[in-house]
Amino acid sequence: MPSRPSFTLKQGEAKTIQFTVKDKTTHEAIDLTGSTLTFGAKKKVNPSGLDISKSNSDFTRTDEENGIVGLPLDDTDTDIDAVEYTCELKVEFSASNIDKSVDMDLKIDEAVITA
Repeated sequence: MPSRPSFTLKQGEAKTIQFTVKDKTTHEAIDLTGSTLTFGAKKKVNPSGLDISKSNSDFTRTDEENGIVGLPLDDTDTDIDAVEYTCELKVEFSASNIDKSVDMDLKIDEAVITA
């Protein structure tokens, strides 16, 4: 079984996360044109709701035909507890009612220098 995708950010770090959405069977990029994207992250231990929540309008779609989208996170998005989070990227195609999602791990490291 392949490992879950994971990424690490620092508290208060502004960064754009790039996602490439591929078919699980063929491993080919999925054209995301016309899809609706959502992203959520919550603590792995004692979750009490989403700590990061992003809707379709938050994504950048410069290469969506090749399955590539960006998700800009600003410093307030990542100004959360320095712990591990579980995340989900969800893709919905309204025309064919196909939902695809992937679970990921996010680690927020404590910032040493703060503004």
